[in-house]
Amino acid sequence: TMPAHQNSWLFTPAELRHTPSILSGMPPREERERRAKGIHFILQVGIALKVPQLTISTAAVFLHRFYMRQKMQVHHHYEIAATSLFLATKVEENMKKYDHLITEVIRVAQKNPKMPPVDRHSGDFWRWSDVIQEKEELMLEALCFDLHVPKSYDFLLAFTKTLDVETKEVLRSAWSFLNDSYMSLVCLVYRAEAIAAGAL
Repeated sequence: TMPAHQNSWLFTPAELRHTPSILSGMPPREERERRAKGIHFILQVGIALKVPQLTISTAAVFLHRFYMRQKMQVHHHYEIAATSLFLATKVEENMKKYDHLITEVIRVAQKNPKMPPVDRHSGDFWRWSDVIQEKEELMLEALCFDLHVPKSYDFLLAFTKTLDVETKEVLRSAWSFLNDSYMSLVCLVYRAEAIAAGAL
């Protein structure tokens, strides 16, 4: 599936109903659920690594865009989630120690938050390390090396200043709405500034 407009990552409803995964037989509801699980994986690992929300949102956009080009049946959502976050930490210059990232990825994947740090020579470490390196190359190709992600959060802050919104509760609610929006396909349908405006 190609973007609706040249040099754009916005898609029509029809294009969202014809993603590679859906065209290969996956029910649309399952596709959306797997996307959401992937984003939740990013969120859990991101929080454990203490990366900024902006980096988490960039990773979420990478995942959503990737699955407009590739099938979930071939590329598991946890593997793409881990790769998306790794790439986002590089793009947003929030790189974490590789061992630490792999450990948190394995903790979340195995649903074992108290698991001790993973030995660099263990099978789990090298499996995930190989997965991330392999998928990163595929992701860069799927994204056409376009790693620029407009930030809805930046537009939100600009709008609140322009509109003279001083209530912290309003800003907090809008910020929370933006966080939740990445669980859905909103970032594939609307421009970042439109999403920010909708949050207010």
